[in-house]
Amino acid sequence: MLQRSLLLTFASFGSLILPLAAQDPAQVEALAPLLMAEDRRSFDPVVLAHGVNDPDPLVRGTAVLTIGRIGDHRGTQLLVPLLSDRDMGVVANTFFAFGLLRDTVAVDAVIARLRAPDSLSADAVDEAATALARIGGAGAARFIGAVLSGTTDMPIARQTLFVPNALADGWRLGALMPAQAMLHFANDTSTDLRWRTLSTLGRLRIPTAGPVVLRGMRDPAPSLRETAARWLTRPFADTAGLAAVAAKTELVRALNDDQPGVRINTVGSLATFNDSTVAGKIIQLLADGDPNVRVAAVSALGNVRGSAVTHALDLLLDRRDASWAMRRAALTALARADTAVFARRSATWLASGAFRDRIAALQAWGTLA
Repeated sequence: MLQRSLLLTFASFGSLILPLAAQDPAQVEALAPLLMAEDRRSFDPVVLAHGVNDPDPLVRGTAVLTIGRIGDHRGTQLLVPLLSDRDMGVVANTFFAFGLLRDTVAVDAVIARLRAPDSLSADAVDEAATALARIGGAGAARFIGAVLSGTTDMPIARQTLFVPNALADGWRLGALMPAQAMLHFANDTSTDLRWRTLSTLGRLRIPTAGPVVLRGMRDPAPSLRETAARWLTRPFADTAGLAAVAAKTELVRALNDDQPGVRINTVGSLATFNDSTVAGKIIQLLADGDPNVRVAAVSALGNVRGSAVTHALDLLLDRRDASWAMRRAALTALARADTAVFARRSATWLASGAFRDRIAALQAWGTLA
């Protein structure tokens, strides 16, 4: 948003750098003490009160962000009146600042402003949704759940604007997250809403999200398949009550996905099952056409283990066509897969004339600690 893009910073020598829009001497005089307070993380009630009441919206918006970044809950009472500011950029910044402060006292004020019939910009509603998730607590969770389930008295158009960030940031609520209200968005026609829902449900390992993540593995949108593959780990499967064999089967299938990002996340999640029976499938990815997939596959082999893995990693260290990144990943993976072979191989790296080789060997040894 405009206000945030015009934020001012201090240069390394302490001189004030101002955007072109803020060259007026009166603005400089008003902004300087605010920036100094933020830089020092010093809550100065006089300076901050003067800033939030300044006639210039740039100064008010900067004062609001300063309060948020200082992080002192005494700033909450200074911010509440700004929710009714005539400048929508200031209002959006105020919601954002509440999210930084994370003071539950602000929840009722934020909700009241969202319910008010007067106008709010899309940016302001976005920031309000994120702020409530950041602040957390039962009151914020109840309101977010009501919006997601369509049982709130907030204007319909505003609910539509609120939902995306409520889905994306709902994970911040932890155990209070209204998972049931969120679940039906996993089948929404909007790819963006499905992605946001899947991200949050997978991140928190919601027990009822197992089928959602499995469906995500076959979603037409690559972004959803990537996200589902990221979260379909052994810990998730255990929490969600998914049979390990079902999760592994889906992951093995996704190793052939046409999107590199999906293959990268898939191989990482598959490694969490520590199952040597999938070693052959992962070893095939050492010849993948994408270099990042190849490195991810090498790293995953360290968790899979088994004689086939040790053999593949050992051979890889001698391959001249393998990139240094692949060989380094192979050395680190070997430390987890077979310490005896690793000890022999790492000796060569430790004796190398290349500084990066020696550092890589030491870091690989560090993974054994």
